Amino acid sequence: MKTKKQAIVPVTIVILAIAVLACCTSNYTPKAANDITCEKYGQVANTMTTADVVKIMGRKQNSATPNSDATLGTTDTYSWKNPDGSRADITFLDERVVKKTQNNLCGTENTTKTTN
Repeated sequence: MKTKKQAIVPVTIVILAIAVLACCTSNYTPKAANDITCEKYGQVANTMTTADVVKIMGRKQNSATPNSDATLGTTDTYSWKNPDGSRADITFLDERVVKKTQNNLCGTENTTKTTN
């Protein structure tokens, strides 16, 4: 037969484990469905059209003023920013992806990819 002390120890351990888990997860904020994620960013490939990118990333939040040059074509950069400050910038040349940059979407790294 167990004593009261022997019965209390497992219960105390379970309560402490629950408290520790609650403390560790209390700052967790799930991303909203319309937030930009590393997964969405990773789906964007060079030479995709503007329409294809918008289907993946969602409606653009802002765009730099398009720049037209008779010899180079028209460039435009779309930006998407999350409430936590993480962001993605996609640059298009004649409505095709030529460069993409992310800041803090995929961990803490900042990366830029351009077409060759």
